[in-house]
Amino acid sequence: MALEARKTLQDCEIALVKLEKHKRGNQAWRVQWVACLALLRSVGNVLRNVDGKADARRRAAIDAAWSGWKKKETGHAIFSDFIKAGRDNVIKEYQFGVVPEPINVVVGGVPVVVNGDQVVTAEEYFRLTLKRFENRDGREVIREAINWWKAELDRIENQA
Repeated sequence: MALEARKTLQDCEIALVKLEKHKRGNQAWRVQWVACLALLRSVGNVLRNVDGKADARRRAAIDAAWSGWKKKETGHAIFSDFIKAGRDNVIKEYQFGVVPEPINVVVGGVPVVVNGDQVVTAEEYFRLTLKRFENRDGREVIREAINWWKAELDRIENQA
């Protein structure tokens, strides 16, 4: 039986697609950013509170996974320092941990300037300010978190 948490993860993938369509300064990017972080964290909650009640073997696999995710030294920084910390920042303090910025055009290591203004691309960079993920594009890290969840859910399903 498939995990219910996968539905939440699929919704997060949809929210990410929508996030990628929005531009800096647009209120819609903030709404989609909040949706992505809340959904990423909700995967774990649905896993524990819904899927964990399915049967004892599944519950044991989920509990073991949770124990590992909480330990930073086990290599699950994506869970503690992005999924959990990012959601906590945005839900509890409405701090985003990301700064949307234009991407400057550079040719041969030199910024392109026209009429005194630096030329930027139509694309934007969502620079993270969250500890351990500083200066990475937030959308890239959301994709990484989605892939991490997929691998973790696969592992739990295989154990149960």
